[in-house]
Amino acid sequence: MKAGLSIILLSLCCISLRAFAAEKLTVTELLDRYTANQDKIQKSFIIKSEVSSVYSGIVFGGTLRADKLKEYGACELRFDGARTSYCFYRWGQIDASKKQFIPRNEASYYSTLWDGQKYFHYQTHASSGDSVGTVTIYQKPKEEQTKGLISFDYCGHEVFGFLYGEYKRVDSILRKVATLYVRKTLEKVNGSDCYVINAITKGGKYTLWIDPQHGYNIAKAQVFWGENVPPYGIPHWRVKNAFNSISDVCFKEIDDLWVPVEAEIVLNRSWHNGEWTKQTWHHRLTDIILNPDHDVLESFIPNDIKNGAKIRILNSEEKYLEEEYTWQDSMKFVPDQWDGHIKYVPKDWSIQVGVDKPLPRFEGIRLNFPNEQTKDKAILLCFFDINQRPSRNCIKQLTQKAAALEEKGIAVVTVQASEVDEDKLIEWTKTNNIHFPVGAITADIEKTRFTWGVRSLPWLILTDKQHTVIAEGLTLAELDEKLSSSSKR
Repeated sequence: MKAGLSIILLSLCCISLRAFAAEKLTVTELLDRYTANQDKIQKSFIIKSEVSSVYSGIVFGGTLRADKLKEYGACELRFDGARTSYCFYRWGQIDASKKQFIPRNEASYYSTLWDGQKYFHYQTHASSGDSVGTVTIYQKPKEEQTKGLISFDYCGHEVFGFLYGEYKRVDSILRKVATLYVRKTLEKVNGSDCYVINAITKGGKYTLWIDPQHGYNIAKAQVFWGENVPPYGIPHWRVKNAFNSISDVCFKEIDDLWVPVEAEIVLNRSWHNGEWTKQTWHHRLTDIILNPDHDVLESFIPNDIKNGAKIRILNSEEKYLEEEYTWQDSMKFVPDQWDGHIKYVPKDWSIQVGVDKPLPRFEGIRLNFPNEQTKDKAILLCFFDINQRPSRNCIKQLTQKAAALEEKGIAVVTVQASEVDEDKLIEWTKTNNIHFPVGAITADIEKTRFTWGVRSLPWLILTDKQHTVIAEGLTLAELDEKLSSSSKR
């Protein structure tokens, strides 16, 4: 009896010792350790994962849209801290109205890409006969598309700390709330003793279970939003409340880091008009590469878009431009730093003229003037078109200013930038007493104008005496103002 009692007492002591063996950490220290681990994981990676989900809901004014739809997906996310590439295949019973199961070989596909300058959204629907698809290019993407890179795209972002309601990771959110504390006792989750953090934000209540045995990752999390649900992809005024949770998290040690590789995720939402949706999905990582060479792998190049895909360009006012293009591998999109427009040009084209850049050679331009005329002189270069009234007026005004510009050490050079009969050009210059050099583009006009950065006509480029560009796209009034301010220095 005594022996049995001793064993029981010893066991109780061991349990007590284990319960208090964990290091006592403050909530700030716990967040610091979670942050340190996630920052290493999320610095740069390639992740492949699979998801299976069950979806139900009543939406669109009470119409039953989905009743336990079963969907499946495979996705890949590439990220380097500034750029992101995401693609997702979706199949199963994905549309309640059609009452049909889409097999994997007919999966719908979409991808998003932020390469640091341009945001692409591409999608195809093989089951509907659209295997080529449509790509939308945003001239001015939303902040969440460029900064909320993981949370905006990735199906399973909760695994990496991006819970519903915010585009920022949960640790950065909780550091700024007033009500934040760690419970005094640990709680066991999946066999591990975990710290429990509680936090209350404006309208949101967070509970996190932090697992010290697995890199201080989140082993379990819950967030409930009441009346102040942030506009996370849904208009703020419509959402009544939302609940998001992650549980049954499994971890794997990769490159000396514990990485969450599997979890169950729940997202329930309801609206003021009685609509609701419920989603439950299982997320499983199938592959993860930390710190890959993205340049070698061409991670952030839109190489998944098929030739012939329809191109839509969404401008800064979120209106589609009227220009129609189709995707071709030999072409590229160039965001114009001057006016923000996106140009679709061959891949071997490039803009060579810009402020602080030396003036390039006049290749593809017929222009007869000795180098002595521009030696130790600034150059005012004007691209124009005699078939346009604004261009003709500009050349005539430059003719009147020629003597004054010469006194200031500025040589005027002009280039006809559209197709015109050579005799007509010569006759026009004689009739208008134009004595400075007048040239013309003889090569591919569109390419040459692109190379010289000509956005409209007339187009003025001003250099210093070393023939480095100091201004472009000037009006004559702006030219006078710039020369006047320079003379006062």
